[in-house]
Amino acid sequence: MRYTLVGSTTKFLEKTITAESGQDVILPCRAPNNNIFTLEWERADLKSGNVLFRVGCDIILDDQHPSFKNRVDLQDKEMKDGDVSLILKDVTINDAGTYECHFLMVEARSFKHSFIKLVVVPPGEAASWLLMFVCCMDELVDVRGRQMFLQLLSLWLTLIIKHRNKTSSEHNKGLLKKEY
Repeated sequence: MRYTLVGSTTKFLEKTITAESGQDVILPCRAPNNNIFTLEWERADLKSGNVLFRVGCDIILDDQHPSFKNRVDLQDKEMKDGDVSLILKDVTINDAGTYECHFLMVEARSFKHSFIKLVVVPPGEAASWLLMFVCCMDELVDVRGRQMFLQLLSLWLTLIIKHRNKTSSEHNKGLLKKEY
């Protein structure tokens, strides 16, 4: 059984969240109040199924995508003050994507939604810092700030590559010495 939200739409929020694989992450979404008739969390690239669907006080699991079974919950089940944020447990690389939060208010005939882009990186890798910076590039308004950031990023990546090459070549020399 598939439920459809009907009404005019209003874009509410766009945000990027970065999480390491294995972490629990909160995808934020807020309604004006807690008079919410329906709430649906979806991920744009899923062919079928939703992440979470709630009508009134009931969570409907009929059409939930299998990859989210027993891994999602609302941060506040009572949705106090309109908090409809989603907790996604034990994220994996496969959870990366753009999530949409749709809610239909009891007193209105329109529904609003938020877009949250989730970036998931392997745990403990330096790449996580790089991805967090890249995701924040949109928020750097000043052109000179962006240019400086890109120059520092380029220098940082060059140093990492040189360090890895040096470490790798020293390790290989050590192995060659041991063989003779």
